[in-house]
Amino acid sequence: MNIFIRFFSFLVIAIVLTVSSKSFAQAPTAQSFEPSGGKGPGLLFVSGQGGPKLYVAVAKQFAAEGFHVSLIDGNDVFKPNNAGQPSFVAAISALQSSPKTQPGKIAVVGSSLGGGATMTYASRMPDQVAAAVVYYPYTAFIQKPDAFAKQIKVPTLVLAAVKDTYKDCCLIDMTRKLAAAAPKPMLQVVEYPQAEHNFNLEGPNMRQADADDALKRALAHLRAGLSVAAKSK
Repeated sequence: MNIFIRFFSFLVIAIVLTVSSKSFAQAPTAQSFEPSGGKGPGLLFVSGQGGPKLYVAVAKQFAAEGFHVSLIDGNDVFKPNNAGQPSFVAAISALQSSPKTQPGKIAVVGSSLGGGATMTYASRMPDQVAAAVVYYPYTAFIQKPDAFAKQIKVPTLVLAAVKDTYKDCCLIDMTRKLAAAAPKPMLQVVEYPQAEHNFNLEGPNMRQADADDALKRALAHLRAGLSVAAKSK
């Protein structure tokens, strides 16, 4: 009997610890970029596989436009079997609770791997996220595009590089399949015919005209989503 009681006690403790670890996930390490006004709508920026350092310049562009930007590593939140989802949710909560963030829903931007995370998590969180933008998103993991697209509940803008063949991670064909299957107001795609992976980052694939256009469209999309969210309070 004592052995059974001890076994049962250990089992209960294990369950409690498991639930607790999922419920109280820590937010990943983040770099903060504040707007010049000192406070602005929150914007979670999720990096690609290369890490946050590649995206600092772009994050600063959004901060210069009035957003309070929290830049996180996509590798910390996009893991097999959605194991990184609690950390992603924690990152949103941390950003929303910051005194530098205006109350209400936030915006989310993701690039490459971070774009995959954004479409998997943020685009399905209409209670926390007003709008999402993804640059050349990682989509190679998607096996059923119709089912995936139909789960998009947040207005999402895809800035797609038509000539992107980097590791076959972010091919235009999958983006087009998602666009065809998604509810029309929820997923918009802008294609850049000559663009390759990282077309908005400094480096050999940089296309300044496309990068400028993409930023302009991203800002318009995010502001529109935040405006709708504010009016619906």
